Amino acid sequence: MDEPPPCTIIGKAAEPERGPEQLEESADSSEEYQLNSFEAFRRYCINANIALVRPEFLEHLCQEGRVWPRRQEAEQIPGALYKPGPDDEFSFIGISHCWESREHPDPFGYQLKTIVDAWHYWREAEPETYRDANTYFFIDYMSLPQFKRSAEEQTCFQRAMKHMHMFYANSSAIFCKSVWRLEDLTPAGVKRQQIRQRRTIPVYILAEGKVVEVPLKRLKRSVGGKCSSSCDENCRNLHANDIVYLGRGWCRAEFEWAKPYTVDISRRGVCLRRCCAWYDSFFYRFSLPWTPEAFQRSVATRALKFTHRGDIDPVLELQRTVFHQKVATLKNFNCNWLPFHEVHDLVELVPLLQVVQDFTLNAAHVAKSQQLALATALATRPALQKVGIGSVQLSPDAVQVLAAAPWLRTLWLNDCGLGDAGAGAVANALVQHPTLREVQLQINGIGDRGATALASALESNDVLEELRLDFNKIRSRGAVALAEALRSNGSVRRLVIENNPIGSQGVRALRRVAERIEVVHEGLERNADASWCGWMCCILIRVFAWIFFTMIFLPMRCFSWRQRAIACISARRKPSQPEKIEKMKRPLDV
Repeated sequence: MDEPPPCTIIGKAAEPERGPEQLEESADSSEEYQLNSFEAFRRYCINANIALVRPEFLEHLCQEGRVWPRRQEAEQIPGALYKPGPDDEFSFIGISHCWESREHPDPFGYQLKTIVDAWHYWREAEPETYRDANTYFFIDYMSLPQFKRSAEEQTCFQRAMKHMHMFYANSSAIFCKSVWRLEDLTPAGVKRQQIRQRRTIPVYILAEGKVVEVPLKRLKRSVGGKCSSSCDENCRNLHANDIVYLGRGWCRAEFEWAKPYTVDISRRGVCLRRCCAWYDSFFYRFSLPWTPEAFQRSVATRALKFTHRGDIDPVLELQRTVFHQKVATLKNFNCNWLPFHEVHDLVELVPLLQVVQDFTLNAAHVAKSQQLALATALATRPALQKVGIGSVQLSPDAVQVLAAAPWLRTLWLNDCGLGDAGAGAVANALVQHPTLREVQLQINGIGDRGATALASALESNDVLEELRLDFNKIRSRGAVALAEALRSNGSVRRLVIENNPIGSQGVRALRRVAERIEVVHEGLERNADASWCGWMCCILIRVFAWIFFTMIFLPMRCFSWRQRAIACISARRKPSQPEKIEKMKRPLDV
């Protein structure tokens, strides 16, 4: 017979059924599964006898005001679950959530309603992605056999637990629509309302040996895994678990495995972002994954809590394996809105990205001492082809190292405060660069001196195809220098230099070179010398363009300024290690 679950509720409450012996490798669970492979994922689901939940069943439960049944009971309901076959084509949405009680993960039905609401929202927001008839949910309580399990169910459960990361680490695969997180717990008002309504939920009670209806008023706060001094494994109460999502070991591991393509659907602001799905993905989808060392430090400091201490080592090993698997195959790296305290982790992470081809970093404050280290790490990536950095202040030395990356094909440095010195650094790298084909230097305060340096580089460069210098401070002298250089350059096909204070002399020079290549500037749309109407149109176009770009870049710039202020305050409050040692050596004044 199975042993009863221990009466401890620290961490994810699904863990009472995951003792250390359940994570041991068995003869049937030695197979390894490759990430981002649908055949491997389908084979894993079949071998572990995993069932996925149909969206229609969740909608039915929500309409009737019921809660999730166990896997054992859900199998008896027609049309509730879907078991993949060896030739089936399907996709899934992984659910990462808290178990709010030891006996049932969602005793108040709050998570069920949140999932159904998110399903309706995303089907309307992205119909081409979520209106697939073969899309199902993975919810552990209904997808895996729950306590109390038979011997066969226990074997399948062990196989599933050994490779549980397959439902989260495949977040970037085409057969995974997304990984949804529910970080918020049920609000206190919802709990009080349902307790007053005398609602009951079906849970398995060991003392009864079966599933029985238990009133929600028997949900008790637990201390040390016990609701009272007489609490034991035969207790008939429901044991609450109020640990926050990011404080639970399993939840945090699932979050790390799913990065960067995971969404917290419990945020109440989802309806406010309904008008613009792009802002939703831009603000919430991308974040920095933890290294195994960072995850281990959080466990060592007890910032992450586990129900079973025996789970710690297997989860750490699985976290390390998944991290290196994802890093080894990660080609597109996106990181937006990076807090200051995570910049050091980013600098440590970049050298591990051996096959990264596209690197994007937006809205962050990188200290000068870290800029050169980050640029050097990126420049030495053997497969790097595109770098996009926005609203991150960069020094000329870091820019020159980054622009000189030998395999780089596209370089976007927008709103990086380059100025003429930064433009000169890019120009030095352009002189003999063998592969760089596109350069964007928008909103960088580049003036005539920086434009002249770039023009000098274009005279000897025969690879660059597109150059964007819009929203800078280039005047007629810089525009004339660029136009003269482009007349002898045979590779550049497009120059974007709009929203710069270029006078009539510069516009005439650009108009002459526009006969051979594509030049984008508002002064070329109308004959600015014909009448004052042409100048007025140019001014209006410039004003509206500035307003549009301000709406895009101002939030990121404000975030960067805020992180810079936090860094300055932290530097003043916390002296460096050498300063601490020097202070300890000073004699005491008597």
